[in-house]
Amino acid sequence: LIRTNRRIVCSLTIYIWNLDKAGNVNGLEQALLVKGSSISLTYLPKVNKTLVVKVVNGKVTREVLNGLIILKVTTIRGKIEYEY
Repeated sequence: LIRTNRRIVCSLTIYIWNLDKAGNVNGLEQALLVKGSSISLTYLPKVNKTLVVKVVNGKVTREVLNGLIILKVTTIRGKIEYEY
């Protein structure tokens, strides 16, 4: 929970991963939810790709990137920023 400009902004960041018996990443789910918008990244280890799904103002965009991509969430002057 972050307080900015006298308003309360709720955000939720989730990271969930699975490892196989050898300790290799078997799956990774990442998500950021802020003010009705969201971004989620799903790593698909069998094809070594990450599916990125963004929902902003009800508009859904999808992108597939090569490799394991990590979602980085920061705050800058009270504003939530992300990159991957």
